[in-house]
Formats: sequence, C-alpha cells, structure tokens
Amino acid sequence: MLYRVTTDQRRQAVDMRGLYAGTACWLAAPGPGLRDLPLQAIQQSRLSIAGINNVTGNTDADGVELLRPNIWFATDMPGRFVQGIWADPTILKILPVARTERLVPYSIDLACETPNTLFYDQHIHREFHDFLSAEDGFTWWRDTLESAIAILYWMGFRTIYCAGVTLDVPNPAKVYDIDAWTSDPKSTAHLKRAGTNRMHYHTTWNRLRMMRTTFRIAGLQIVSVTPESALNDLFPYQKAETVLKLLRRRFRNDGTRGLYDTEDGRKTPKTRVEITTTRAPGMNMGPSDVSAMRKKNDENLERLLGKMPEVKRRIQELRAAQDALEDDE
Repeated sequence: MLYRVTTDQRRQAVDMRGLYAGTACWLAAPGPGLRDLPLQAIQQSRLSIAGINNVTGNTDADGVELLRPNIWFATDMPGRFVQGIWADPTILKILPVARTERLVPYSIDLACETPNTLFYDQHIHREFHDFLSAEDGFTWWRDTLESAIAILYWMGFRTIYCAGVTLDVPNPAKVYDIDAWTSDPKSTAHLKRAGTNRMHYHTTWNRLRMMRTTFRIAGLQIVSVTPESALNDLFPYQKAETVLKLLRRRFRNDGTRGLYDTEDGRKTPKTRVEITTTRAPGMNMGPSDVSAMRKKNDENLERLLGKMPEVKRRIQELRAAQDALEDDE
C-alpha cells in the first residue's frame, strides 16, 4: 500500500493496486547507455515512464531534460536529487516512509510536503519467491531498481522496458574523468565509490537472476532496450526502435472522421440509400373511381353497424354471468 503522510505522521492510504492493469511501461535509469537511446521518441511513446534516482539529471547542452518520468522512485536522501523534481506536481514520487521528514534541496519543505508524493513501508525479510508480495510493505533489499519493479508490478504493469539500466560502471576513471593512478583524495574517493557500485550492481544482477522464475510465474516480463547492458544476459533484449515501432502501430491515431456514424463508434463503409416514393391512394383517380371507393366504404360501415346489436347482447350475457358468480361466492 502507498500512503500520503503528513508532518505529524498521520497516514492516508492511496490504493493504486492494479491501476495500470496489464499495461507496459518504461523504467529508465541514469546509466551510461541512456543517452544513446531515442529519448525524445520514448518521451512521446504514450507509455508511462518510470524513472529511478537522478534520471532527470540527464540534460542537453542547453540544460533541457532529455527524459522526464511520470513516476519516479528514489530511496536515498532527498538532498541528493535535483530540486526541480520535488516541486513538479505532474510527477508521482514514490519513496520509503523513512524519508518523510527529510528536507528537499534548496527548500524548507519536507519530502512529505511536496506535491504528488507517496510513501511505502519497507520489507527486508523476503525470499525470492515472495519478492513481488505487497503484504506489510514492499521488498527492500537496499536497491531502488528492485523496489521499483515490485511496486510497478503491484500497480498493474506486466511488461517493463528497462532503458539505461546497465548495472555496470564500464570504466571508473573515464566516467569520473580522473586518472586511475592518482593519489588525490577526491579522485580516490570517486574510485572507491565506483568500486562499491560495481559490487552492488553485481549483487543486484545475481538477485534478478534468481527471480526469473518468480517473474515468469507472476506474468511479469522484463525487457532490456539498452545495448551492452548486463540485463541482456538475463532477460530478452529488443532494440528501442523496434519497441517504438510496435507502440506507434498500437496507439495510432486515425482521426475522428466517421466515429459518430454508428451507435458504437465503429466505422462502417458508407452505402448509398435509394429512396423510392409511391403515390398515396386517391391520387390521379377519375370520378368513377372515387364513386366506387365511396360505395365500398359505405358498405363496410353498414356491415359494422349491423353487428352492433349482437356485440351488445354478448356483453350483457358476460356481465350477467359475472354477477351470478359473485352472488354464489
């Protein structure tokens, strides 16, 4: 369950279970391969975009974000993420409940005071086969990617396209733009962090490998769209362009012409309706014809009037029989 939490720790449950039933979404991470993907097309693909951590920190030369998610997951301290995401009411922000009273960057607001922000309880003691369970909180193994997958499944998504999820630091010295052999303390700290990240990614990769059966049984499909991602050894890989082509076909817009031609909105081929007219009786009739018609009408009227006494008599008999039955009762 997700919660809206106030500053005095009161909770309001927000049940989003199955809200996106059976649909697909993107799950974007700020990995090295994210910039190589067609991000503008992904942004306009009409699928929900879930992002983790500083995925919004990827910008072009003019400072414009390359990808902006609809749903955003984070587990670290709020101060480590870009300020703009906290004030944006169009982004659903999902964090552990332990972050409710943490300050957001460049503001006096707490995380629980920001718009469209929900929190969840963390459950750390789970086996692989129970990973997708939402009982007593969502699985928390100190990894945002794994928690995001569990929550997205709970929200109803059944296909997750992972973009920028590489689970690797290709070359720490190149990534941090430093000399690997320098003895500078700052550079050494960067290298140490890169080494820690590599160990963490390796652990996450192994856990995902162990949960492939769990995902298959639950009907959850993980698809990697990032070339040279470590996920490609575990899950199917598809080019992002191929996925986007399928999505354009699925969400094509044929316009509104013809949608109001039928009751159910289905377009039907237009058919030509030919209308034929016939003359009403009495038109183009001569005097003799009119006289014959009047005579026939008079005969019919006399025949009906002749039957009236018989009808009246029958009605009187029925009434008398009904009165007799009532007297016997």
